[in-house]
Amino acid sequence: METFQVKAYDGLNLQLYRYGNEGPILHFYHANSFCASLYEPILRELATEYTVIATDVRGHGRSERPVKIDSWYEIAADLESVLTKLNVKSVIAIGHSLGAVTTILAAVSKPELFQQIIALDPVFFLPYHLWILAMMRAFKMEKKFLPVKVALRRQSQFPNIETLFKSYRKKAVFQRWSDEMLWNYCQSCFKSADNGQYELACPPHIEADIYASIPLKTWRELKQLKTPTTIVRGEYSDALSNKAVQQALRSSAYVKALQMREAGHLFPMEKPELTAELIKCIIKGENPMQLLIDKFAAIP
Repeated sequence: METFQVKAYDGLNLQLYRYGNEGPILHFYHANSFCASLYEPILRELATEYTVIATDVRGHGRSERPVKIDSWYEIAADLESVLTKLNVKSVIAIGHSLGAVTTILAAVSKPELFQQIIALDPVFFLPYHLWILAMMRAFKMEKKFLPVKVALRRQSQFPNIETLFKSYRKKAVFQRWSDEMLWNYCQSCFKSADNGQYELACPPHIEADIYASIPLKTWRELKQLKTPTTIVRGEYSDALSNKAVQQALRSSAYVKALQMREAGHLFPMEKPELTAELIKCIIKGENPMQLLIDKFAAIP
């Protein structure tokens, strides 16, 4: 694995990781509050057949922290900068959650940079939810939005990695994670603080900024998408509903969808081997039905 940095469109330093050096180039963009190296079990498996480049989203991991993040379009523009400066065109792009949506936004803006998108549980809010969020913004009530409230009250420091692991091992959100994957999270998404504590590499205010700036024109953007895109939803996902998947299928003829059974929004961490195998199947155009997958039927 090789690490290096690229300047974003506004001069911010973005941390990149390269796995493998043979085969077509894949780019991976991670979820909010996480970092690229958390997904290393998946990225290393993909690197057996592809050259994999992963980027830490601004304010996450080892990428530079901005004072504030005002828009998901900033994160999409970062991806455009990375691909342009690396002279990568027609990339196969994979994203999870925030990373999936911002990859789609980048593909709408610069379609020539993308060959195919695999969107792992993208955060698509239904129109009435977006209307409520728009009203909250209009009255400057973003901090009352539940994901923002949760992010801002998140404990960001622990005395050591052992205490962190024991605390998180008890949390419901991590119950379907293996000990190995949880240790990977503790080691990759936290870092040593100046006061000797162990702190989140993505501070709570950055995570909250991202939730507060969820794009309101998602469905308009999807209608403009011209890049073949496969959405993969976790069966138990609380971030991507079945209704949202069906609306995505109606929004663009370039979108198809699968559902991974017995998994939630964080299925890449719950089932990393299966996720890597599924991604390979999708890229090659092979039928993944032998996996724990359901196929959504497109609505005419």
